[in-house]
Amino acid sequence: MTVRVGMAMGMRGRAHWTVPDLTDQWREVLDRGLQSAWFSQGVGADALQTIVAWAGARRAGPDGTPTPEVGTAVIAAQTRHPLVLAGQVATAIALAGPLTLGLGLGHREVLASIYGVGGPRRVDWLREYLDVMEGLWRGGELDYQGEHFQVRGHLALPPTPRPDLVLAAFGPRMLELTAERADGTALWRTGPKTLRQYVVPTLAEAADRHGRPMPRVMAGLPIVVTDDPEEARAYIDAVEQPFLAFPTFRDAYAREGAGRPSDIALIGSEQEIRERVAELVEAGATDLVALPHDVGDHDRTWALLAALAAGS
Repeated sequence: MTVRVGMAMGMRGRAHWTVPDLTDQWREVLDRGLQSAWFSQGVGADALQTIVAWAGARRAGPDGTPTPEVGTAVIAAQTRHPLVLAGQVATAIALAGPLTLGLGLGHREVLASIYGVGGPRRVDWLREYLDVMEGLWRGGELDYQGEHFQVRGHLALPPTPRPDLVLAAFGPRMLELTAERADGTALWRTGPKTLRQYVVPTLAEAADRHGRPMPRVMAGLPIVVTDDPEEARAYIDAVEQPFLAFPTFRDAYAREGAGRPSDIALIGSEQEIRERVAELVEAGATDLVALPHDVGDHDRTWALLAALAAGS
């Protein structure tokens, strides 16, 4: 079983993270040989300018081991103008080295409650957003006149190589855009049945049509090694309950035949979770992004992730 193993930084079930907590978690990512670390963007610490730059400065692996991929998963595009985000990405790369930009169309329910506006969720809008950023990264003066964006300007920085790009893609048009323009999709709370029957074949067909390689399929799921699975299920159901308000996640649960969030989570003994991860890989997942929750046996969970990352 071959899968790239990453960590969604932070701890679900806690109101906030502290610098010492994040430092300890980053050291675990390095010491355990995980292949990637992902920072989500909420309100508060800025994933690109603060967290990614912070992690990049500490990216050296122990004993010369390969360094983990660092990325955002994900930033809601509606919260930043593409001129602003392009400059932030270029600055982070200049400070911290290569990164993977995870980008998506934020949930209207979240944007409305926090920002007071729902924001566009149109794929053609996001396609123009990518056009603007890529034009700015190439350097020189940009004069972009599209349906959704009119941008005249440049970045006062040297040309920046286009970062690897993953999109939070679940709907058919977003999966099409991923196959056309991105390097992968960052999926949250999506199980093996949905990957096998819908996501992977949709991506494969679109990638073939565009003459591009099959994108990465990143499966982000809660993972808890425990001898008390019912405790873990009750905890995760409580923490993940708000996500049931989002149509995308409701659709993902429905496609999987899941009645509650914990039905999709990876919970149980090491062997039980290995079997679930094997199902994901067989269904087409290339990456497992572990969402840690403040429940279960953390040491055993880290040890299992290290073993999976090592292919053992």
